[in-house]
Amino acid sequence: MREIRTDADLQNCIYFQQKVEVWVQGAFDEECMIADYDYDVIKIVGGYYYLRQNVKLRVV
Repeated sequence: MREIRTDADLQNCIYFQQKVEVWVQGAFDEECMIADYDYDVIKIVGGYYYLRQNVKLRVV
């Protein structure tokens, strides 16, 4: 699976409606779709937020 690292990667996930895996401190948290993002946070479909510095994202 490809890790999502840049703003361009995040934008592609939104545009192509790709599901991503969210990993928090090395532990799998959930599989979801990204709704929006900014410098500090990533918003997922459903309204939840993750701090960018605390997560790793991978394309499913």
